[in-house]
Amino acid sequence: MAIIGQIPATKMRGYNYSIAIKHTDQIIELAENPTVMEHIKIISHAKGNNVYTVLSHISDKKLRELIMSEYNLELNQVILTPLQNSGPLGAM
Repeated sequence: MAIIGQIPATKMRGYNYSIAIKHTDQIIELAENPTVMEHIKIISHAKGNNVYTVLSHISDKKLRELIMSEYNLELNQVILTPLQNSGPLGAM
């Protein structure tokens, strides 16, 4: 029963994603883009690199497309990986 209660909580909180932006000389600062920030909460990011951990309510596909369109990037430049939750919910 505890697992059933955790599913809506995860959907309310959002889904964890790792975002890595590759093959570009530009430094991508997602926090400086209000359009992107409407859809994510940054969990971790080291200034000056293009790797983020974020929470988002939109799907990985839509999030990747948003970042690609905002920064004029190609599909092979935006590596977006869903991160598995730990505990019983992560096993689902």
